Amino acid sequence: MDHKQYSKAPIVEAIIDIQVKMAEEFSYETLGAVHANLSDRFPTKSSIQRVQMGVVAVGQASAQPQLSSSTTDIGLRLSSEDNSRILQLRANGLTYGQMPPYVSWDVLRKDARDAWLVFVKLCKPRSVVRCAVRFINRVDVPKPSIELRDYFGLYPEIPKGIPQDVSGMFMQLQMPQQDLDSMAIINQAVAEPVSPGTVSVLLDFDLFRLCDYVPDDEAIWDYLDTLRNRKNKLFEACITDETRRLIE
Repeated sequence: MDHKQYSKAPIVEAIIDIQVKMAEEFSYETLGAVHANLSDRFPTKSSIQRVQMGVVAVGQASAQPQLSSSTTDIGLRLSSEDNSRILQLRANGLTYGQMPPYVSWDVLRKDARDAWLVFVKLCKPRSVVRCAVRFINRVDVPKPSIELRDYFGLYPEIPKGIPQDVSGMFMQLQMPQQDLDSMAIINQAVAEPVSPGTVSVLLDFDLFRLCDYVPDDEAIWDYLDTLRNRKNKLFEACITDETRRLIE
C-alpha cells in the first residue's frame, strides 16, 4: 500500500532499534571507539547507567536497615549538535532516534544503517535477536474539547449511564501481526496540550520481531521496511478524515 505523505506529519519521535547477542570477547570500551568514528555527526556523549537499589541489614536487631545504591555504565547516549538525532550504543544493541523535524523514512533508515555498519565493524556482535521500529505521533487539535471518535478510529467506548467527562486517558493494544511474525503495540493517550485551547493526543506504534540474523544480513533492513509499512497501515486505520485534514 502506498503511504500518503503529510506536509504536517505529527511524528514527534521515530526510532529504529536493533538488539544483538554480543560475542564473549566484547569490551565495553569498544563503544567509545564507535563514538570516535561517529563524533562528527554525534559530538555530544553521555553515559547510560543502570541504578541498583538495595537494603543492607545491620548486625544489631534494633538498628535501622541501611539503603545502598550502585550505578553501572551500560552504554553511551550520543546526540547531534541540535539534539535532533539520538544514538544509543549498548552491549545489547543500538537505538537510533529522530526528533522533529522528521524528514522521511529513507533518511531515518540511511542514518541508522550508517551508524549500524560502524557498530558491527567495531563491536562484532554475534547475531541480531530483535529488530523494531517505533513511531510516536502527537495530534494537536485546536479545540478546547473533542470527541475522540471524530478524529480517531481507535478510542475507548464509555458505557452509557455513567458520567462522560474524561480528563485523562491511556489505552494499549497488543496485536500479534501473524502474517509478519511480529508484534504491534499501539498506545493512545491524552497528553499535556501544546497550547491553551488545544487537545493533544499521542498515538504511539511500536512494532518488533524476535529474530536470528547475522549482523551484516540485508534482510534486517528489508524487514524493518516491512515493519514500517505495517505501521503506516495501522496509522491510517487509527485516524479519521478530520485528523487527515489537520496534518495535510
